[in-house]
Amino acid sequence: MQIAEAGPLGQFDLSQLEVVAVVWRTGNARALVEDPSGESYIVGEGAAIGKNRGQVISIGDNTVVVKETYVDYLGQETTKDVEMRMRRSEGG
Repeated sequence: MQIAEAGPLGQFDLSQLEVVAVVWRTGNARALVEDPSGESYIVGEGAAIGKNRGQVISIGDNTVVVKETYVDYLGQETTKDVEMRMRRSEGG
C-alpha cells in the first residue's frame, strides 16, 4: 500500500478505480482505492486522483467525492464533482 500523491493514480480514469474501504481515525477519513492492476493506495481529502486533475474533496462512509478539472469543447476550463461509491460486498 502507498500514500497517493500526484503520481500513480493520476494515470487512470476514475471509472477504472475502485473504492475498496473507508477508514475513520480521529475524525479524519481515509479511503483505500484500488487500480486496475490490483495495486492499493490510501487517499485522504486533498489527494490527487484521476487523469482529469482530480482532487479528493470529501470522503463519506462509503463514498469518495472527487472534483475533476477538464477543458470542454469550447476550450473553457470546467470542473465537475464525481462520486465514487464503494462496491457492496457480495453475499453480505
